Amino acid sequence: MKAKDFTLKVVNEIDEDKFELVEFKPYMTYASCINCILGDAEILRPTGIKDIEGKMIYENYIIEVEERIGDKRKYKCIVKYNDFKARFEAKEIRTDISYTHKMDILNSMCWLKVVGNIYQNKELLS
Repeated sequence: MKAKDFTLKVVNEIDEDKFELVEFKPYMTYASCINCILGDAEILRPTGIKDIEGKMIYENYIIEVEERIGDKRKYKCIVKYNDFKARFEAKEIRTDISYTHKMDILNSMCWLKVVGNIYQNKELLS
């Protein structure tokens, strides 16, 4: 994916605990320029990966991950960017155990499906 093809999503708080995600197509692709335009707004970066229905997956999206090999388990995960590994990962949402499964979504042998985001679908986080 080329930088000129990016469509970012910006989190816009409408009311307390009510959010909308607004698409934003930057004219300049440098992060510092985008920050000058949007200030402190939270920007959701596209991963460059689409789910099984053709929807672009953005960071802070909640996705369902279904393994295609092995025990074919399903995970509910949050998409996060790992600065240390320079990649997007899916972090399993679990409250019953301290260890959570993390996987590189770019190279995973899984079906991915967008089910919501952390702003508008907080009920999916439990």
